[in-house]
Amino acid sequence: MSGIPGLQGIDHVALTVPDLDEATRFYCDVIGGTLLYELGPFDARQMPPSDDGLDWTEAHLDVADALLSFRVVQLGSVVLELFSYQRPAELSAAGLGDAAPGHGHIGFAVDDIAAATAYLLDQGVRVLSGPIDVPPEAPSGAMLNRYFADPWGNQLELTQRPGHAH
Repeated sequence: MSGIPGLQGIDHVALTVPDLDEATRFYCDVIGGTLLYELGPFDARQMPPSDDGLDWTEAHLDVADALLSFRVVQLGSVVLELFSYQRPAELSAAGLGDAAPGHGHIGFAVDDIAAATAYLLDQGVRVLSGPIDVPPEAPSGAMLNRYFADPWGNQLELTQRPGHAH
């Protein structure tokens, strides 16, 4: 058997955003999540270094000299961690695109992709062309997909599986 021993599935998804208040409003009010808790700020300058001499945030997050906070949002069965870095400033302003290393997305299962798309557009959300019609013979099976973005360019996806309305 290969893979991570004892793997049970995805525990959470994390995104870095420049503004925690705005991100919380988006993921709770627009998407429909519930804020569970918030922690921070954590300042590498105020934390003891790791045994190898690296500051805490470099050792654990691969970001040296960081000052960060985060909030945790429940989205159905998915837990979303929203990170915001106040230092170094270039992380918050990077505006990384889809092809940048470290970029990912969250897929949301929906019953009706047309209704979900109409709602997002009504909320002023940037929705990309689509939907993408994935045929039944594809490895994933039949589905409809449509990508959209949060206010900071993080890619998000609507997914409708067979047996649901079009």
